[in-house]
Amino acid sequence: MTKKWMKVLALLLAAALIVSVGVMQLVQAQETSSSEQEEEENSFMPGDVNGNGEVDIGDARLVLQHLVEKITLTGLPLIAANVDSKGVSVSSARLILQFLVDKIDGFPDAEYPPEPPDPPDPPDPPDPPPPVDPINPFAIEAADYDEANLSETVVPNELAADFTSIGGYFMPQDYMVYKDVDFGEGAYRSLMLLISSEFDQSESLIEVYIDEIDPENLIATVKPPKGTKDEKVFLESYAAVKSVSDIHDVILFFRDGMDINIDFFTFSTYTGTETPVQKYERMTWFREARFGQFIHFGPYALPGGVYKGVNVGGNGTEWIMQLRNISKTDYAKDIAKPFNPTEFDAKGIVDLAKAAGQKYIVITSKHHDGFSMYDTGIRTFRDYKLNGYGDYTGPDIMAELSRECREQDVKFCVYYSIPDWYDYSQYSWNNMYPQHKDEYKARMKGQLRELIEKYDPALIWFDMGGDKGWWGATDGAELYKYVRTLNPGIICNNRLFVESNKSLGDYGTPEQTIPSGTQNYDWETCMTINDSWGYKSYSAASSWKTADNLISNLVDTASKGGNYLLNIGPDGLGNVPEISQQRLKDMGAWLDIYGDSIYGTGQSCFTSIREGHKATVKDGKLFIFVKSLPASGAITIPLPENEILGIKDMRSGTALTYTVNKSEMVIQTAGIVAHPLYSVVEIAVEGYPEAKQHINFARQATNVLVTNFYQGNATYNGWKAIDGDLDTRWATNDNTSAATLELRFDAPVTVDTVFIKHYTGTNNWTHAFRIEYWKDDAWAVAYTGGNPGEEIWCEFDAFTADRIRLNVTDTKNVSIYEFQLYMMRD
Repeated sequence: MTKKWMKVLALLLAAALIVSVGVMQLVQAQETSSSEQEEEENSFMPGDVNGNGEVDIGDARLVLQHLVEKITLTGLPLIAANVDSKGVSVSSARLILQFLVDKIDGFPDAEYPPEPPDPPDPPDPPDPPPPVDPINPFAIEAADYDEANLSETVVPNELAADFTSIGGYFMPQDYMVYKDVDFGEGAYRSLMLLISSEFDQSESLIEVYIDEIDPENLIATVKPPKGTKDEKVFLESYAAVKSVSDIHDVILFFRDGMDINIDFFTFSTYTGTETPVQKYERMTWFREARFGQFIHFGPYALPGGVYKGVNVGGNGTEWIMQLRNISKTDYAKDIAKPFNPTEFDAKGIVDLAKAAGQKYIVITSKHHDGFSMYDTGIRTFRDYKLNGYGDYTGPDIMAELSRECREQDVKFCVYYSIPDWYDYSQYSWNNMYPQHKDEYKARMKGQLRELIEKYDPALIWFDMGGDKGWWGATDGAELYKYVRTLNPGIICNNRLFVESNKSLGDYGTPEQTIPSGTQNYDWETCMTINDSWGYKSYSAASSWKTADNLISNLVDTASKGGNYLLNIGPDGLGNVPEISQQRLKDMGAWLDIYGDSIYGTGQSCFTSIREGHKATVKDGKLFIFVKSLPASGAITIPLPENEILGIKDMRSGTALTYTVNKSEMVIQTAGIVAHPLYSVVEIAVEGYPEAKQHINFARQATNVLVTNFYQGNATYNGWKAIDGDLDTRWATNDNTSAATLELRFDAPVTVDTVFIKHYTGTNNWTHAFRIEYWKDDAWAVAYTGGNPGEEIWCEFDAFTADRIRLNVTDTKNVSIYEFQLYMMRD
């Protein structure tokens, strides 16, 4: 060794010793014996440490490395500590010594062991299946940083539901860098960061920078949530984000010390609110679709409603676990494990939907039985899934169906059950152990993120949320914001919240029924083709709806502004029953002719049309659905406000003749090629169709008198029959065989038409009624009718009176949605 380098070495050793004295005084964790201290002090003296007769680079490295190893944080509080009055911290001292060690690596004449040879290249892995493009590339795993300055207490861990979190004690000034994040054109307005901690860390702050830690580059400040007590419970922290465009590095900077775990973070355009225009745009595809396919498919398809030789009874074979009171263990062993749908054909399913004219598909990703129908990796859920639990060894059917939907331009959507009968957190069918609720919700969020990122659903159809028990509207609002932040364009139904409250979520979900009138919100009625959602091996022939029933339901739903979600239940192998396929193809054949009258249409502009005809509208067009051509050879409909440009039969394209009076249009049916299911007349108009306004004089009544109303409940009093709301009704007491509904006016009104909408059912019917008015101190009869059905228009010679009544003379518990009075003719 030259004298020059020996001097440098001496200087370095001296510097190391100066620093080490102060450091060692602070970090010594325990006292040692005097002999140990003497030995340790000797080990820090420069000299012939390795016994080769001279002080060389190896000796210097050993001394310095020894010093580095002695400087630990053991026994010290997790705060920066000073070595001396000048404020040199323990971590700084250690960095100095490590710097010296690194410098000695560069000394000339140093002899080191040869570098080990590079390991051989591993064999190329097999080609993975084609990926499903993620909808949101900005969901970034916190543990996947590109650069970082972190204390030793911060390490990757498996606390998150997907096992990919990072955490521990973040020292002040720690940071993590994520390179090349694309902010696009600067539309992101919020940041969501998932954090867990046993302690309340809400007074600390995480600062988010781009490119460098500089006040001008600060784009968001995140406050961690209060402690969850369970480190596996990750909660969302939201923060507003400064507008940023183009590609930048993102830095999470921990200005304060904090003991937390982080799962992932994402940037989003969703801020928790949206304007009516924004919602309209988001819901456009849903409104235009009008017809979708529901698929209930899971292990319950295997038994087909029969367990150990006993039928479940009634409907709902997908509820067999509860209906037959099957234990979790037995259900998993007897039903879930042998479930092996090797014949499920994603392309065939989508082909069928296309043939039926269905624009979207909703499939059960997880039903109440807790069995995941896709390749989930979330804690506990991953142990009970189609891919890996039982006998099935085929592809991920959710990925196959999602990919096929994209290729055939069908919207892919998923169903997700909020309760989980199999999960350890729950018991006795939908009951929750309170201590497990938050951790279960954290795992739910993990699965929902999987579904969104892996399969890109346009809609999530939640089920079994409710306003009773362990799930409430607050839980729904939390999950809704989480899902919308991950994918701002996604649609969620109202069952995520409270099923009875139609105003929550993005749309209402009546089940197996169609509302009586138009609604002021988006909605979708879901129905079965037979009498069960899941596959039922013993369905009676009479339980299958005919094509006529199904088209009638579709028309009725569209005319009221709703969507029709029609269910198929594949069997245990994955095959769709032949009768379901035929029904859907029959509907598709009808839609091939009349589809323009369904897709992209809005609800009827008319309150009702004579003879039970239905209507839908779109810009420049008014469609009239005719169940059977009237014997009179003419269809009478209300007169629209718009200019009429022409009328034709949709099937043949033949132009139809018509006449117009003051309030109605009479269309001649000659030229209509009747369809056995429904015929449609297309009326071209100027602008968006609107009904010509006619005064409903019933709304001017100042008093309403009835014989009785149901159990004295004001919900069913006589005023409900004239409030203009087709969802409210006047209902009479049980055992009512005759009743009157009388309207009184401050001034006489002149009318010539009455519209009546009845509630009909097994215990509610009417055989005979009269429309009467008060004249010369007695009731005069203007109209006599019988068996009116659900709706009836009654025309008569005009009269003027200040008292008008509906006199029901032969009935069983008459109930009336609407009793409306008009002056319709000249």
